[in-house]
Amino acid sequence: MKDSDFKLDVRLTAEQVAERISSVLDKDGFFLIIPRGDKPLIGKVRGSTFCVRKRKDYANSWSPLLFGGIEPVDSGCIIKGKFRLHAFVRIFTIIWFGMIFFFVAIGIMTAFMESLKDKFDPKTLLVVFVPMMLIIGYVYLARWGKKQGEQEADGIREIMRELFKDVLSNK
Repeated sequence: MKDSDFKLDVRLTAEQVAERISSVLDKDGFFLIIPRGDKPLIGKVRGSTFCVRKRKDYANSWSPLLFGGIEPVDSGCIIKGKFRLHAFVRIFTIIWFGMIFFFVAIGIMTAFMESLKDKFDPKTLLVVFVPMMLIIGYVYLARWGKKQGEQEADGIREIMRELFKDVLSNK
């Protein structure tokens, strides 16, 4: 998922902004495990920074997190943030694709070496075929997750705008 920006200009102090955000959050649990509660967002507020995700009743590793900060200005505060994937998901994706491409390369080299020795066995293509199917499956799963994630990011934006609609600056 491509990072996307989020920004609101509000007429509140940083402490009031942090309190409002905390009021719609259930405390986040361990890595993407959905905690108990009924608030619309899950996350943490620490001082002038926050990280939130939308509560949902299904698993989606590609769900975006809103990483943000609260910056005091003369007329109140600016709430800025970026939607990003969880770091573990990004690392897992890199490792997953690295392993799959490694096995595809090994399969192609094996098939090529066998063809040079006139000992080509069609079963060798399974070493290439299985990882290719894993790549295709992963790509479709990631596309579904990204589409769901975009809807979740829109939901987070809507919740945040609704939370601060009475104190938005008219800039």
